[in-house]
Amino acid sequence: MIKPALLFIIVVLLSLTAVGQKPIIDTIQNLVNKGSYAELDSFISYCHGFKGTEYACSKTSRTIIDSFDASGFSLESFSRKRMDRSLSIVTIECSGQIAYAELNIVPDDNKPPKQIMKYSNKQLLDALFADYQKTYNTNLNIDTLFNWGMEYGHGCGLAGIELEYAKKLKAILKSNSMAELDIWLRSPILEIQIYALNGFNQLKQKGYALTPDELRLINIIKSKKGTITTCQGCIVSKTNVEDVIKNFKF
Repeated sequence: MIKPALLFIIVVLLSLTAVGQKPIIDTIQNLVNKGSYAELDSFISYCHGFKGTEYACSKTSRTIIDSFDASGFSLESFSRKRMDRSLSIVTIECSGQIAYAELNIVPDDNKPPKQIMKYSNKQLLDALFADYQKTYNTNLNIDTLFNWGMEYGHGCGLAGIELEYAKKLKAILKSNSMAELDIWLRSPILEIQIYALNGFNQLKQKGYALTPDELRLINIIKSKKGTITTCQGCIVSKTNVEDVIKNFKF
């Protein structure tokens, strides 16, 4: 028996083959306004390979805190005639409900994305802000959650170019700047948090005794799920968070 949500996706996709690509944007907007993350996720996952849509889909997601997750979808046109219609969708969801979403059209000429929709659920966002403040003792800036361009690693490319935060971490460890590492632990950007874990792991191996609050935050970060972008030599890939931090011993 076909589930209702799946049946809805099939019906919508069948209609796309007949009337072209414009309904993709309309359908995404309708699903976001409906507030169902599961239906939005299913629609984007199915539509990227469906005949007539001309889009290829990629997705990044990770835990923000507790039951709140951030996701980024990229629907890139593989039709040269449609490159002005590549789409970027970012969301915050909690237990299947959309708390926040942005829909942008991404041009093919290095121009900034054009936002065509912004959605927020005040009750869920207020709960997220309160939870983040209580856990990290700092305010959350939503815009920083969607910094998908950062990479975690050491040397990238044939020349082994050192990444920005790898350089910063080396300087922090040399100067024993614990205050900076503490700021990194509380960052909304997961890659920066993992750089912090790397730093504390190195310090612990040298005999540093973690404070109770440092250990509390480290354990919260270690429990996060999702993917980050990692760079090792010429290989840039999406890697599960668990695989990156499993060798850190605390």
